[in-house]
Amino acid sequence: MMNEQGHRKLFLDQVCLEVRAKDMHDDIREELSGHLEELIQDRQAQGYPQAESEAWAVAQMGDPRSLGKTLNRVHKPRMNWGLLGVVLIFAALSLIAMLSVDASADDAMRGRNLFQRQSVYVVIGLVVMTGLYFVDFRKLQRLAWPLYLILLNAMIISSITGSSTINGRLQFLSIGIFNLTSWIPYLLGIALAGILTGERRPRRRSILTQHWLEFVAVLLPIPLLAASHSFPELIIYSFLALIIYIWCTGKWRWALGAGVSLLVLGSMKIWKSEYFQERMISAFQPQAYAKSNGYLYIQVQNTVSSAGWWGQGFGSTMEIPRFIHSDMLPVYLVNCFGWGGGLLLLGMVLWFTARLVKALHLIREPFGKALVLTLGSMLVIRLLYGLSIVSGKMVLSSIAFPFLSYGGHVIIEFAAVGLLLGIYRRKDMIPTAPIGPIK
Repeated sequence: MMNEQGHRKLFLDQVCLEVRAKDMHDDIREELSGHLEELIQDRQAQGYPQAESEAWAVAQMGDPRSLGKTLNRVHKPRMNWGLLGVVLIFAALSLIAMLSVDASADDAMRGRNLFQRQSVYVVIGLVVMTGLYFVDFRKLQRLAWPLYLILLNAMIISSITGSSTINGRLQFLSIGIFNLTSWIPYLLGIALAGILTGERRPRRRSILTQHWLEFVAVLLPIPLLAASHSFPELIIYSFLALIIYIWCTGKWRWALGAGVSLLVLGSMKIWKSEYFQERMISAFQPQAYAKSNGYLYIQVQNTVSSAGWWGQGFGSTMEIPRFIHSDMLPVYLVNCFGWGGGLLLLGMVLWFTARLVKALHLIREPFGKALVLTLGSMLVIRLLYGLSIVSGKMVLSSIAFPFLSYGGHVIIEFAAVGLLLGIYRRKDMIPTAPIGPIK
């Protein structure tokens, strides 16, 4: 005869046998056991013995295999089709843009075969994105500190050895198409998300010491980025690092103090440099510097205002002395396809942002949520910055327009999307483990 717990165990085993998300088995067992216990107690209150009450309670739950199949549908892998769709459209637009640049009569671009090269980058990026979609993102959390230390040492070594520079910016371990400088914010963001959401089990150190260690880890890359003159990466990293620090620890006073200090130091840097002052002022008063830094802003405004609703057509050129396939690609797209094309691009960016915000609300696992916030914000900020260039009022820098502009940077951007899709894939497959700020 089956013992008192036998009916319950057999029932739970049969239910879990149908659920492929093994990480959810413990939660499913706990929840169903709770329901069974309530039924058993109600039955026993009516005077029935324990064994009979348990058998009756199990029978009330229905067929375990049917229940298991229902739970399997609830906890099956998910695809964020909206996010995937807009990213694939971005990839297609990137190749169309490169075809247009190749077809233009611009002497600087002629013979570069940008379409063929960009096709390679896009294909590699899509392959990486697909692979990361199936990777369990939680494994990255165990690599957070090693990844952080490797990146930090790479930056220090590059600073000491004086690696190659482009436009005054130090290139961290630039090997072929893999330029770690543009990858640094993404990789540091992954490392910090893992560090700040990791378990806090101090043994030889106090909680306060651990907080200081995390705070220093957030701030340490900032002087290295400043020393390398990687100011776009410095600004983006500083902003996002402090945001993720507040999100994960709740220590907004520490972050506010660091943010104000960085803002003061940045203002002093601009105040003491005529070059930086001119670059900042020329974005808002281009006529005052029409023969120097302001000239480019005037050309951008003239190009956009003359584009009209339908643009100059596929393969047209621009009177802008700057590579149209990289920094100026959003302006070039408006020049070719008009204000209508610009609005379409804006709509895609807003849709991309909306899908990320929705995913952020649906993800419950702390590390996954932190990754969505960090990587998603990184991409959205760069997309919005690229669109703001079209206004002719935004300070120009070398920040590439994600997914569209030419270069190997698209590989890390597609990789980031692969991680985001992988996190969304497992949103119903892993148990909820809420973690709040550690006071």
